[in-house]
Amino acid sequence: MVGGDRAQRAPAGAAPRQGSGPARFAEIALTGLAALGPVGPAFGGLALELGLSAWMRLAGVGTEEARDTLSALRAALLGAAGLDPRTEPVPLVGRDPKGDTLALAAYVEDLCGRAVRVTGTDRATLVAGALERLGS
Repeated sequence: MVGGDRAQRAPAGAAPRQGSGPARFAEIALTGLAALGPVGPAFGGLALELGLSAWMRLAGVGTEEARDTLSALRAALLGAAGLDPRTEPVPLVGRDPKGDTLALAAYVEDLCGRAVRVTGTDRATLVAGALERLGS
C-alpha cells in the first residue's frame, strides 16, 4: 500500500540488482505506467496503487521521493515532447501523500499519452528522451 509510516521510508533489504533510488524509480514507473495504460478510477485505480507500491519497493524509495520523482518526470516529459509547461495542467498536491503520489502517477501516464499524440512519436522514444533529460 502506498502511504502510512512504512511507505514514508525506503524499504529495508537487499538493493535491486539494477540499482535503486529515484532514477531507478523513474525508469520503473514510466515502464510500468506504459504497461498499465489508462489509469483513471474507472480503468485501474487499484492496479495503479499496487503497481506504484511495487515500483517504489523495487527502487527503494519512499512516498516523498516518489512524489518528487514523478514531479521531475513531468518536467522531463514536457521537455522531451517540446510542450509548453505554461499551458500544461499542473497537478495539485500537498494534502495527502498517498493520494498525491497516486494522482501524480495517473497524471504522468496521461501526459505521456498526450505527448505521444502531439508529437507523433512512439512512447518508447518519448520515455527514453524524458529519462535522458532527467539524468542530465
